[in-house]
Amino acid sequence: MILLLVGPSGSGKKSFKAACKDFGIRIIKSCTTKPKEDEKDEEVYKFLTDEQFNSLIRNDELLEWVSYNGHKYGTLRNDFTKNCVTIVDKDAMHKILRTYSGKVFVIYFDISEDECRKRCLARGEDPSVVEEKIINDRNRLKSFDTRLANMIIRDKDLSRFKEILKENASKWVVR
Repeated sequence: MILLLVGPSGSGKKSFKAACKDFGIRIIKSCTTKPKEDEKDEEVYKFLTDEQFNSLIRNDELLEWVSYNGHKYGTLRNDFTKNCVTIVDKDAMHKILRTYSGKVFVIYFDISEDECRKRCLARGEDPSVVEEKIINDRNRLKSFDTRLANMIIRDKDLSRFKEILKENASKWVVR
């Protein structure tokens, strides 16, 4: 099964993704062009120059990619195998659903703007950047069709990631 995590900045997607490793779910590292201060290469991302990223696009090596808040993010085609998890935007989700029909489980993080703001600020992000992200996410996700989500995580679920994984991992991991 391929797990896709979709939701706004600060909604807990990276925390959930990191917790998946303990349950036999391989983490797909996204390619990106601009690391944030707290991000280290090869933990969550593969950091590339703009030239390297554009080369992947030209050579059709990315299954999906997006430009978001001045950064480019994408996922290598050959990284998609069974029992994996990645974070994508709603447009990438649609493409992956078409490409891997029947092999995808979508988890949508429907977290309040106030909670997302609080989480972003707690990790030391600049308040003006956080507000820009909130506005961008509001615009990008306003048309998200929640019927495409197999599971929806809300504010009250943020402290239950391990429990949610324990309850569901056996359904998601294909042996």
